[in-house]
Amino acid sequence: EKDQRHGTMALGTLWPRVSVVTRWPALGGWDWWDLRALWDDFAEDGGLKGPSDAVPTPEGQTDGATLCAMMELEPGESLTVPFFLTWHFPNRVVDWHDEPEVRGKTVQNYYSPWFKDSWGGMKYLTQEFERLHRESRTFEEAFYSSTLPPEALESAGNQLATLRSSVSFRDGEGRFFGFEGSGERKGCCPMNCTHVWNYAQSVAWLFPDLEKTAREVDFSINTRPGGDMAFRTLVPPNPDVLWKHAPAADGQMGTI
Repeated sequence: EKDQRHGTMALGTLWPRVSVVTRWPALGGWDWWDLRALWDDFAEDGGLKGPSDAVPTPEGQTDGATLCAMMELEPGESLTVPFFLTWHFPNRVVDWHDEPEVRGKTVQNYYSPWFKDSWGGMKYLTQEFERLHRESRTFEEAFYSSTLPPEALESAGNQLATLRSSVSFRDGEGRFFGFEGSGERKGCCPMNCTHVWNYAQSVAWLFPDLEKTAREVDFSINTRPGGDMAFRTLVPPNPDVLWKHAPAADGQMGTI
């Protein structure tokens, strides 16, 4: 349960008629043969008849699964089928710092105690979907109905996607952390770099409670007795273990 890979994912739909395959059997040595098996099965009658059990996969391998919504359509008719993907991975192991005081420590993701697993998140999502969708659209409409120039709105709005990427996360205490960017598998250039993030305005103006947690860490933990502020945050934050580097003037002024 302490492993970084400990967790679950769930794929679901509210569609009443479904067929499912939990794992596609290997048909040979080619990576894409499972896709061929999927198509052959589906093309036969519009449904799936593969295995529906769940067994452990060998170390270093994974299985593909398919959830199929079944329906009959008249010529020219169309339907929209909602699919839901949820995940629950409680642990985030610090592998982005080299400092021995923090490297390898486990940080809990903020959302982890909300549900026991991804299925709990799935049930909540499907039960509250209409409200969540409505409130999300309300935010979108309020944002883009501003009288600011369209170019400014588009520029600011596009940056919000960064908050739901591997660039940023919240720890178990709800504190906001952000890398400078993201590599192929994880974020890069940790963490809360003040002379990068102080130029970012979207969080401060649209989600000030998140921004506040980052500033609290900067001033209450990362500021040394002499007044100089560490411009990167070591996670988990600890006033006795700070980033060993000269302060960044623009970053320190930016936090103010």
